[in-house]
Amino acid sequence: MMKKSVFGIMLMLFSMMFCIPASANSPAPAEYLTFEITGLPDTVVYVDLLIKIDGVDNNFSEINQENLDENGFSRTAQIVTYDQDGFRSFTFHYQDDLGYKYEQRSSSL
Repeated sequence: MMKKSVFGIMLMLFSMMFCIPASANSPAPAEYLTFEITGLPDTVVYVDLLIKIDGVDNNFSEINQENLDENGFSRTAQIVTYDQDGFRSFTFHYQDDLGYKYEQRSSSL
């Protein structure tokens, strides 16, 4: 009888492990940045983040060649050479494998 009671309690505890509530609408983890830009004129073809970064930062890159090639910009493009008050392009001057992706949507969405 004792074995059946212990087995019953263990079975109940084991089954409770699978009763953890989950939500499909949970917020993104803290390391994610999601934003939506609306109201842009049709002539806008690219948006980037400006971050304060310089050569002292371990993630600074004079040029992130991989992103330059992937996005089809030249080294002399305005966003690539932009440097005002220490603010530079995240895409072209931050060197780290963050796994970020750009999602392009048409203006009709």
